[in-house]
Amino acid sequence: MQPFRKYKNTKVEEDGFKFDSKLERNIYRKMKELKLEFTLQPRYVLFDKFKLDGKTYRAIEYRADFELKLGDKLYTIDTKGMETQVFKLKKKLFALKYQKEIVCIKSVKHFMEWFTHLK
Repeated sequence: MQPFRKYKNTKVEEDGFKFDSKLERNIYRKMKELKLEFTLQPRYVLFDKFKLDGKTYRAIEYRADFELKLGDKLYTIDTKGMETQVFKLKKKLFALKYQKEIVCIKSVKHFMEWFTHLK
């Protein structure tokens, strides 16, 4: 029996890294090809853990696909064919806490258009 795959994504591996989709892997390849400075799967705390009435609530975290450094700017990038309701909520919390937007990439072509526009 095949494992559950959200939105028909196929998990893939390359260079010892595991990617949640072929799109994520292809963006990784493109960033390597362009010799960009990036971090894979950075984690961000959106809401710290807390206690209420003796019960501890875990922190809410967001794991991006990439953090790209261009000059003195950092861009948080997520590859998404479709934005889930949970992602939309985390995207808003991220914007509030870190005062910047998550760049959502839907294809390698879209990434190249976005990247070329930055230059």
